[in-house]
Amino acid sequence: MSRMILALATLLSFTGCAAGVHELFETRKAYGLERATGAPGSWSAEAVVTLSEPLVQAALAQALEAALKDLPPLDVKLAKVTPQATLSSLALTDVAGCPQCVGFNGKLTGKAKVEAMGFTKTLPFTAALRGSLQISTRAADDAQGRAVFARLTKIDRLDFALDQSGGLGFSLEDTLESWGTDLARETPELSLGAFGGDDLPLRDLRVRSASGALLVELLTDAAHGGPLYAPPTPPAGGWAVAVSEATLLDHARRAAFEMGEISMEVWAEPTSLDLDGGEFSLGLRLWRLKGNGWWRDYTIRGDLSMVNQVLKLQPKEVQEGERSKGAALIDPLALLGESLILRAIEDAAAQSVPVGQSTSVGGLTLKAKVTQAQGIADALILSGDATVRAASEKQTGGGSS
Repeated sequence: MSRMILALATLLSFTGCAAGVHELFETRKAYGLERATGAPGSWSAEAVVTLSEPLVQAALAQALEAALKDLPPLDVKLAKVTPQATLSSLALTDVAGCPQCVGFNGKLTGKAKVEAMGFTKTLPFTAALRGSLQISTRAADDAQGRAVFARLTKIDRLDFALDQSGGLGFSLEDTLESWGTDLARETPELSLGAFGGDDLPLRDLRVRSASGALLVELLTDAAHGGPLYAPPTPPAGGWAVAVSEATLLDHARRAAFEMGEISMEVWAEPTSLDLDGGEFSLGLRLWRLKGNGWWRDYTIRGDLSMVNQVLKLQPKEVQEGERSKGAALIDPLALLGESLILRAIEDAAAQSVPVGQSTSVGGLTLKAKVTQAQGIADALILSGDATVRAASEKQTGGGSS
């Protein structure tokens, strides 16, 4: 009788253990597959792209200079004036009452060809202007991403100073308003990049100015992501991206559960992510669901690197952690090689980088180049430089590299 009771107790203990592992797994799986929907009225960014003031200045300068080439001369009563100028200074400002606008104060310097009374003369000039850019977004090549554009909508103020030391004796005041309107109309649209995509779906996106730079703030569909503590500081004339570790972990965890069984009824669940300088540490729980079932924890450490401008996570070593009763030893590095876990982190990071997007005829496209990746303050930081191309030089692309 005692043997029967002992056998029954043993059977119940195994059954309870199996039910516990399987139930815990299903709870973790449901948690990992959750997606956030909708965007609250007020939200904290999970990823931020900072475009430096010199980069924005260079893009707007090219746009204004392209417009100046196509503008007709200023037609005053006694002369025609054809300006040729470059943008010598620029400062970004906020626009009251327009959250999707970015203001600027700039200065044009150059030379103007003056044709008057049968002669032609070239004179130096300066022009101070104040205007605003309207920010808009459209669907990117990847339907889950958004492409960001800026267009010069109006010039609020234009002060044109032409050196008339030769005593030409005419005024430009009457023609400046219409010339400023023409300048705004002819200035090509700027493509500021495409963000998000199938590997980093977005719930919302907003653009604002801060300390002379443009910030593109992203809210992803990570149900358990985390906000950034501060926007990244870009290199001079370049850009930088910061994505919170919690958000990258949430996307990696979802990708792991969506992938399903890796092999031999083993599932993988990323449980933690820490990025520090050029290294990473990934917590990984392996689940075996056959029979009674068990789980086993590991910590994977490795290096962050850039390969052909794409982030790569290279595992180097493994540390064993906690485990449930009856857990067997499995090589987690071999399973990582068969899973999408590290690739999910790499792809999500890639879709936060500004990538050149095709624009309308006459538009200008910003094309980013990634030069560095590192972990700083609970975030992955990618940074690099960028060039601005005219439509004839454009390269199409979605939100991934």
